[in-house]
Amino acid sequence: MITIRPGSHVHTLIVLLSFVGEFPMSSLYLLGSVRSYKDLIRKLNQEQEFRFHDTDFRMTCRLLTVSGKKKYKTVRFHKSALPLLQNFDGRAYQYYLDAFRDHSFSGNQNHVDRNHRIAETALMCMKAGIEARPTETANLMSTEVRRLQVQKPYFYLARELKQVNEYELNKIRFTRLVGAIVYPGGAYAVYNNRDQMLNWMGEGERKIRNHLHSIFTPMYNFSFPLREAAVMFGNSYDVALEMMEELRQTQRMDNGLFATYTNIFFIPTDDFGIRLLRIITVPNWSERIINGLFKLEVRSNGRGSFTYDAYDNGVYFLSFLDSDLWRLFRFREAILDREGSFCVVCFQEQIPFLKAYFGDKVRLSTVKLEKVEQVFMIEGMSLL
Repeated sequence: MITIRPGSHVHTLIVLLSFVGEFPMSSLYLLGSVRSYKDLIRKLNQEQEFRFHDTDFRMTCRLLTVSGKKKYKTVRFHKSALPLLQNFDGRAYQYYLDAFRDHSFSGNQNHVDRNHRIAETALMCMKAGIEARPTETANLMSTEVRRLQVQKPYFYLARELKQVNEYELNKIRFTRLVGAIVYPGGAYAVYNNRDQMLNWMGEGERKIRNHLHSIFTPMYNFSFPLREAAVMFGNSYDVALEMMEELRQTQRMDNGLFATYTNIFFIPTDDFGIRLLRIITVPNWSERIINGLFKLEVRSNGRGSFTYDAYDNGVYFLSFLDSDLWRLFRFREAILDREGSFCVVCFQEQIPFLKAYFGDKVRLSTVKLEKVEQVFMIEGMSLL
């Protein structure tokens, strides 16, 4: 018999699959021990007896099923497990039926891949303490003045955002967006490259950005506007390097995300990325980082002929603690043919990427991640 307790691996899988539908087997490392989860999934793929730790409920069923091959290998609920989900959480059960057409999934690789991008992103958010369950986030409106108070971060799935205004659906149907993060003081559009750079449809992303502006507006849902910023997830900084090199070679600044958003914060899908995600969802995080790094008299405050944060003792400084690719690109392009001394402030985990990107052109100065977390009073909490 398997007992379903909060915090257990079985509980985590049920919660996650109840709103993302399916999860990639190749990304089990995001959940924890790959070996433990593989063994558990193999076990749950067979008929088992289940009980809830706090009720008399008992049920025998196959909880999970695995299908697909290689990168498209995916884990889902088995159909016989739906009554268990209904008893586990009635609202989650109804959401699951509505979102996934009464437990009907497409085998199309593009559909599976998109579901995997959303699932990875939702898991990263939950592990960073960002609420992603649709049953626990406020419904969004496009016609009613609400001005919701945001006390903690939330992640809205793309399907929730697209349903806010059905008249706009055809304009935004094919966006690469996987969702949006709302935190006290701002909101981000969210994308996930996974293991390789996506081909962007610039016009489609501008349309979804405009759609998000109509949702995240002081007139309706929240008391603050959408930032002209996006969070970009990717398996590693190798994906970020690919993005930067493609931009440098083509100079396609009139297309894609670099023309749509003024800031693009890259978040690797690993433990470091989870901690970085916590930082950029703290109120006034950007100003607090700059205040902690540089004295007031040396800051650029947006002045100067190129992008940098401070000028001190003949050295131009840029902070990469936010992992902002767009500002990093503008800084590099400006200093390539410029004489002077340059320094990028970063975390230890970002050094290999920055060395590959800059070569010997800049000096790197590291800040301990733990120090920033202490200043921000960030705890390693997870909602799973």
